[in-house]
Amino acid sequence: MKYNKMHICGTHGSGKSTLGKKISQKLKIPLYSLVDVKYKIKYNKKRSPKEIKDQLKKISKKKKWVTEECWSDHAEELFKKADKIIIILTPKRICQQRILKRFILRKKEKEDTLKSTINIIKRVGKYYSNKDKVSINAHLSLCKKYKKIPIILTNKKEINELVEKLK
Repeated sequence: MKYNKMHICGTHGSGKSTLGKKISQKLKIPLYSLVDVKYKIKYNKKRSPKEIKDQLKKISKKKKWVTEECWSDHAEELFKKADKIIIILTPKRICQQRILKRFILRKKEKEDTLKSTINIIKRVGKYYSNKDKVSINAHLSLCKKYKKIPIILTNKKEINELVEKLK
């Protein structure tokens, strides 16, 4: 499999960043975390919707890229321009465990509170069950809109197999 523009999506804690790093390193393609696009100062000062859209347009015009995110409202341009969409559907329980572990182990920023972590854990459940802008339904709708057949991954074995097949 050869792709130059890949967009990875899924819920919080699904493994998007980890997969993005693996693909980026293997294919020597730049990785863009949309968290970095969304914030001028990480988790502190957000960019305006226009600034986010402009940043994503710049990325989407590049010849090669890997992007990863969980929200879809600003990422439509990436769904449109990607050679391949990858959706990670890690079981809810595993995502929630990863989020809690991340909270416990990482250096805390001002916004890293137990309350914010619990809110993220709650959003994981919503990802699979609602039609919000951060949901499997929103991601699949964008795939359908742009006639993209996503690669859907549900476990580490499938993720590793995908990375092995990429050229």
